Amino acid sequence: MIRVQLVISKIEQAEDRPSEEIESENSEQSNQWVQSKNTNKITEAQQNDEVIKLIWKMKSESNEKPKWEEISVQSKELKTYWSQWDQLKLIDNVLYREWISNINSEMKQLILPSCWREDILKMLHDDPVGGIFGFHRTLSRVSSRFYWAGYKENIEQWCKRCEICNSRKGPQKRPRGAMKEFLVGAPLERVALDILGPLPITTSGKKFILVLTDYFSRWAEAYPIPNQEAETICVDEFICRFDVPRQTEAIYRQLQQVSSKDDLSAGDLDDTAAEPEIEKANITRTSTRDIKPPIRYSPSN
Repeated sequence: MIRVQLVISKIEQAEDRPSEEIESENSEQSNQWVQSKNTNKITEAQQNDEVIKLIWKMKSESNEKPKWEEISVQSKELKTYWSQWDQLKLIDNVLYREWISNINSEMKQLILPSCWREDILKMLHDDPVGGIFGFHRTLSRVSSRFYWAGYKENIEQWCKRCEICNSRKGPQKRPRGAMKEFLVGAPLERVALDILGPLPITTSGKKFILVLTDYFSRWAEAYPIPNQEAETICVDEFICRFDVPRQTEAIYRQLQQVSSKDDLSAGDLDDTAAEPEIEKANITRTSTRDIKPPIRYSPSN
């Protein structure tokens, strides 16, 4: 139990204490914002917060830190506040955190309820006068007057969603072409086909391997065939057992030519050819890659 408490305490201290490289600054905007809220309104907002109201109640009832057993089933946020019990102070029914900055100045940080966090981030990050601030600057401005469990992560996510912040950064990697997504809603709506070969002829006269994969179920099968004729592909194995798919996607160039020359369709079957830019994304390619190495290194070869 003691070990668990020590580990949590160290983790939360590392998570919640701003780094030394960030200088604390007194924001005039923050001061004005706090002064615009009376004590009763702040107390009401804290008590309406699902997490803060619990730690507020604990502090109001006793100065003694609750035992681990009492808060072990509570949320991560509450445990963050609990690990800083001695730093939390209830002043005029408002919960604050006492914090010593890296320049040894004592500060009182208002424990900010969730209902006001977005307003504070807009005010201290999207400054219409000073401009848009980055993560470290915004963190410094927020921590000069406010605190809440997980505030660093919230600020980081806020900056990541900021279009202006992102536009300042160069591209991390070269842009790629848009991927094409095939949406299916039932088995056999779209089946991809590929052929391996010609391979060394077997004793039964087979020299190709036909690979079929259903887009919906991801069911894949591979079996040897003697030739690439449409009749062989349609009659044998997969199609005669599972029924005719509504749409087929042929990757192998010769198979595409066979599809156009010999009628692969039955009923409302639609034939399609994989476009060059999406061939590599075809799900049957994964199966053929798995099949090739054993064939290539087979002792019979």
